[in-house]
Amino acid sequence: MTTLELHVLGGQRYELGEGARWIDGRLHYVDILAGHAYSWAGDGPRLEVASSEPLGAIAPVAGRADLLAVAEGMSITVAERGSGPEERIARSPLPGARAGLRVNDACVDPYGGLWVGAMPTEGAEPVGAVHRFGPDGPVTLRQGIVCPNGPAFTPDGRFFLADTTEYRIWTGRLGHDGRPHGFEPFATVHGGYPDGMTVDEEGTLWVAIWGAGRVDRYDTDGRLMHSIRLPASQPTSVCLMPWEGRQAAVITSARQGLADPGGEDGALMVVDVGVGAPPATAWVREEVVP
Repeated sequence: MTTLELHVLGGQRYELGEGARWIDGRLHYVDILAGHAYSWAGDGPRLEVASSEPLGAIAPVAGRADLLAVAEGMSITVAERGSGPEERIARSPLPGARAGLRVNDACVDPYGGLWVGAMPTEGAEPVGAVHRFGPDGPVTLRQGIVCPNGPAFTPDGRFFLADTTEYRIWTGRLGHDGRPHGFEPFATVHGGYPDGMTVDEEGTLWVAIWGAGRVDRYDTDGRLMHSIRLPASQPTSVCLMPWEGRQAAVITSARQGLADPGGEDGALMVVDVGVGAPPATAWVREEVVP
């Protein structure tokens, strides 16, 4: 276990922080159950999108810096920055949308398709799924999963997907249509649950480990390289980005379900790691945004 110098950003604590992304030169992230998407502007959070539904993740929209793709409720929507729950430009329901499910993590693949996970709001039945919203519309990529997390991608089309409740990370390759050519075992996590993840410029995978208070780094063959100890027990996502002149990991965390949350549970944390990653890929929508 590696202990590095760590800084906590601000005094705000989030119930279920998630989805850290480097978009348009700023950190973006969400508080899922609050239905809020933020960017970090200067020395504090700025509310970018508010929803009346769970808000799982956001992504940039190709060619439109004023818009964000938003995974909320059981839909993918397009929202203007600064908009409230009734202000949406477009809405596309997830395949199989129904009561008892909500969106979870989401990320755009190298071909412009937005992958989004759906999971049960209660219980642990394997009724979740992973869907892709690409230029040719939505398709379902994987079913029979309780809690999908990630995904993460390399620029050349390798993908990683966490099957959180099974302690497993899958990998595979994308075709030029952005769809996976099978799912292969990559790593099994011990002592916690794999949550949000990202790939660095060296091709290695960084994974937030829920319940274990750590971030794991895996080499390209799925071998654990090292872990970073955190002062929050439920880290949820990791974003590699420039921060105050250095290459850092920004990590979100959650207070959800903790009977006695500690002072840093739910915090945003920054650790100097010395390796960066490309910014978030933009979503290429099915139709032109007006």
